[in-house]
Amino acid sequence: MGKQDFDNYDKSLAEEFASKMFQFLNGGMLSLMISIGYKTGLFDILSELEPSTSQEIAQETKLDERYVREWLGAMVTGKIVNYDPLTRSEGTFCFPN
Repeated sequence: MGKQDFDNYDKSLAEEFASKMFQFLNGGMLSLMISIGYKTGLFDILSELEPSTSQEIAQETKLDERYVREWLGAMVTGKIVNYDPLTRSEGTFCFPN
């Protein structure tokens, strides 16, 4: 970038662009995680269970608890699944009512 380019630099436009790109990336990653939940049956099991820990959900799906926990974290971040840290010692996950 030359000196003239910096003279025309609009910081608010750059921040708006960065925010939009961040939203695109987050949306794309959330779409991938939704696909994983659908293909592995996590959504089906979660809809059938009472609020449950990641370990309980993993046992029902016969998936590794670590990966289920990571998936649940993405679903909570995307506001698709609720997390209650005060329920039981580990906290529980469920769909919003």
